Amino acid sequence: EFISIRFQLESNRNEFIVIQLQDAMSIKTTVPYFVSLFGSLLITNFNTSIPLSTYITNNQRIAIFTSNDNNVNPTIGMHDTKQYIIENWFEWDTSTCYNESSTPSFDLRHDDSPLVPQEPQQQSSSRSIQQRPAVLCNHFCVHPIFRSGDIQASTSVNQPERILYSVQSMMATTNDQQQYLYPHVNIIMVDYYHVGNIWTVQEQLRNTVDENPITTTMEPSSILPLTTEPSSTPT
Repeated sequence: EFISIRFQLESNRNEFIVIQLQDAMSIKTTVPYFVSLFGSLLITNFNTSIPLSTYITNNQRIAIFTSNDNNVNPTIGMHDTKQYIIENWFEWDTSTCYNESSTPSFDLRHDDSPLVPQEPQQQSSSRSIQQRPAVLCNHFCVHPIFRSGDIQASTSVNQPERILYSVQSMMATTNDQQQYLYPHVNIIMVDYYHVGNIWTVQEQLRNTVDENPITTTMEPSSILPLTTEPSSTPT
């Protein structure tokens, strides 16, 4: 997988890859070894105020985020998901996702931080969700028993109209106080990206937020697509 990622980046000099880990690494030496595999391509101390184009120009084109607080270490390239990403819960199983009007759950996955900044004495270690620059729409199906991916289900949900409907529904989701949970969507997580037609959606989303089809900053007006390798199950 690492060789494949490096090859893809060398072949596509303007691409930027985000790796989001549901991290079970527990041995202290494992994390430094893991990040070392990406060499100089890996971003350390990721700064969202710096345009992605600057990172790309400097050939720093991989950003890693982890769900494991114990392994967060920005100085070596392991960044805290809860500092950067808002995402919906990904429980969408194959018993319902074939229904064209069905969508994934839009409950917050990491609902450990409020919508608005807290008072200093109440602050948690994560940013409030309005302060996080990336909004991830988890848009894939899993088998209800085996928790694995399903290529036939992905063929159905990876159609442009299905993804766009889910994005619109996600952005219309509010909490009990009628506050919008997801002000924008700039990352879409899919499974089996080679089936369906996800690239049409990428262009449509980019063109709806910016006349320039290529946006390069991790701001609310940007679209930063995130897909998984074929036959993998996103986490």
